[in-house]
Amino acid sequence: MDTNLTRAFLDACHKAKRIITYLPPLPDWMTPRQVKVIDAIHQLAQNQQAVCISDVAKHMEGTMPSITRMITTLEKHGAIVKLPDAADRRTHMLALTSYGEELYTHYIEHFHNHIAEVFADIDEDEMRTTIAIIDQVESILKNDTFDDTPPFPR
Repeated sequence: MDTNLTRAFLDACHKAKRIITYLPPLPDWMTPRQVKVIDAIHQLAQNQQAVCISDVAKHMEGTMPSITRMITTLEKHGAIVKLPDAADRRTHMLALTSYGEELYTHYIEHFHNHIAEVFADIDEDEMRTTIAIIDQVESILKNDTFDDTPPFPR
């Protein structure tokens, strides 16, 4: 592939990263990743009887310590509740509180509906292709073994 094209693609990825800055402002204590946790809990609860931390970690492809920290923060701020599992008290089931549902409605449901309207002029097939290419590039780079040793001592 042409290196100018790969450079242009990587430049576009940097622009795409900046898209996050256009999201609606969050409460001071909240991060965009925590919004994803709320979304994951909501989605998982639609499809299964109980949601535990490992379900969220698997859904988000995150590590248990990272997801646990975010869940602890969300619980501290009243967005979720952790309930001990009756069958295994070492395991905790997660549920959104009414505040967590409000956060979901505002930051996910309403915002995604708004963005769907804003993106109305973008061809859906082009959007699907963009998503597929980003997924493919992530998979390629995740498994790449580029030698990142600097060419000179620091």
